Amino acid sequence: MRTVLSFVAFAGLVFGAVAVTDASVWKWNDDFIAAFVDAEGINRHPGSTEAGELFDGQMTGTRNVGGPGVDVYYHLVDAVANPVDNSVAGLEVWKPDGADWLGQGPTSGLGLVTQWGKALHMDATGFDSCEIPLWYRSGAGPIDVRAFCVTGTAVGWTETQTDSATVTLNQGEGTRLVVDLTTAPDITRMVKVGVVVEAHDSVMEGEEVTLHIGSVAVETVKMENYGPNSAYRWLDVAEQAYNAAYQAGYSYDDANVVVTYNTVGRELTGTLTATNLNPNFAYQFKLLGEPTHQYGDTNYGSNQLIGLNGRWWEQEWLGSSWTTGWNLNDKGDGSSPNPNDIVYYARRDLADPVGGSPTGLRYKYSAYRVFNYFITDENGNATFDYTVDNCYHVLWKTSQRSPGSNDGPVASHTFDVDPSVHTQYDTDYGENTVGVFGEWERLPKDGVGLLPGDYACDALLTEESFHGSGLQGFWAHAMKGSIEFTILPEAECNPPIKADLNDDCKVDLKDLAEIGKVWLQCNLDPPEACFD
Repeated sequence: MRTVLSFVAFAGLVFGAVAVTDASVWKWNDDFIAAFVDAEGINRHPGSTEAGELFDGQMTGTRNVGGPGVDVYYHLVDAVANPVDNSVAGLEVWKPDGADWLGQGPTSGLGLVTQWGKALHMDATGFDSCEIPLWYRSGAGPIDVRAFCVTGTAVGWTETQTDSATVTLNQGEGTRLVVDLTTAPDITRMVKVGVVVEAHDSVMEGEEVTLHIGSVAVETVKMENYGPNSAYRWLDVAEQAYNAAYQAGYSYDDANVVVTYNTVGRELTGTLTATNLNPNFAYQFKLLGEPTHQYGDTNYGSNQLIGLNGRWWEQEWLGSSWTTGWNLNDKGDGSSPNPNDIVYYARRDLADPVGGSPTGLRYKYSAYRVFNYFITDENGNATFDYTVDNCYHVLWKTSQRSPGSNDGPVASHTFDVDPSVHTQYDTDYGENTVGVFGEWERLPKDGVGLLPGDYACDALLTEESFHGSGLQGFWAHAMKGSIEFTILPEAECNPPIKADLNDDCKVDLKDLAEIGKVWLQCNLDPPEACFD
């Protein structure tokens, strides 16, 4: 990630502001971000001495996702689909029609002022800076991003634009854009806020970009080689062997895997971006806990949180060492607690009967959870979004067995290796299509979230061996990265509100919109009774 100290003037559209935790920093919240609109063509007020700036591209929409923040979509084409190199998205803080943060001004953190006879939340004098966390969710190449704030003066109304530094991002990278508001003259009225996307080079002109913009940071971890731990697999997903030179020379040190994830939310979501893994190869994507429990301790940590919605690896103390271990393999009917959990609860606190256990316990439990899987392309690359809402036992190929209704979706991959191009192979095997799916471990499908609590664990990639041996490997761990996050409990509506027409436990403009849909509708029978 490269930071470019470039302060280019931009007049533009704006997005919303936020709940403030630091008295001097104006931050953001989801409600305002969700109100982003296309910012092209917004110019400065005629009272400004600086010329306005037009943006050529388009902001095509937003989408609320799990956890803090909203996905914002940019398209670097003009109105007639010609490729361009810039776009902007945002929201005006104040609008001539009197809209005050679309009705959300009181929660913006801005002070109340009277402007042109209207009471509006525009006063930003209590803030030294504006902070906008974001990360680059998807796109075809590097982009340059920056933020701006347009402020107005209390007397004479002169607009001033202040810009953040420009930051170059590759897919999966994040940053915090900070705009210094201390240089704004007079009593600062916040007018506009915007996030600009520019093509870093010609590769991105005409392309689509998705930024995830939120009030809570989305973290990024670069995974590292796990190191030798089991037999590696040297066959691709179609059981085709890599050549001897590749087997002897490849290391996961050569791979680049970046995982993004939200640090606080009711679910864990993010994106995995990988290059130079094994080509045409199936991997499990999982969470791995760290057993920290000691005898007499009642704090079982995030290891237990993962295991109770995942799987358990059990080891027993033999007096001088732990056994290699084994999976607890009775998943029952998929509900929780399952039979494996019952075994865990019965044994987790048992004292060491032979002596010498480093934990004082007879058994040690390592929790893990396979929640996703993928097949790399012919270059060993893969990119996908994920949400941790499933739990799988193991992966199967559709040639081994057919997926059931509770199993995961089939990931299908068609490829035709050419040794003259794909140097990992010596043999031209012809075209192959392989399907892979996850066998369920816990149910319901798409409904197994993470238990509320604080997590410190590893994100882990494991090779899928498909119950083979020899060159087929034995579920070797490939890459890992330490992550920390918090899962919040589900919100409760207590008590329910009678005027809450859309059942979101809030009464707001959305409920008024529901009333508008049926305004003046009358279903009395007979119909003439409607006119009484």
